[in-house]
Amino acid sequence: EYNHGKISQIEVKRLDDIFLKNHSGNLAMKIVAENFELEIFKGAENLIRKHYPIIYCELWPNEKKLLVLDYIRNLGYQIYFIHEKQLVIYNGSNYSGKHFIFKKDE
Repeated sequence: EYNHGKISQIEVKRLDDIFLKNHSGNLAMKIVAENFELEIFKGAENLIRKHYPIIYCELWPNEKKLLVLDYIRNLGYQIYFIHEKQLVIYNGSNYSGKHFIFKKDE
């Protein structure tokens, strides 16, 4: 039903290819990609492993959410959500929202 529009070709670059060559210092990432978050994380895995940025990510409640959360845990991150202006560790059942914060597991 919504498949109308202009077709364009764009160049796609991995975040690893852009930032690892040109960046030093602290990083933070905001990922809102309408169910393509896993692909973004895979394209930035070296960057993430090197800098461990704090990551804000919006995840819809579907099977891809679980894949992303597993992937991010395997990269050494703890998963949080915000409740009453505080970070709370996400345990898989204590939050039904879609806004997550990922921080390096300490």
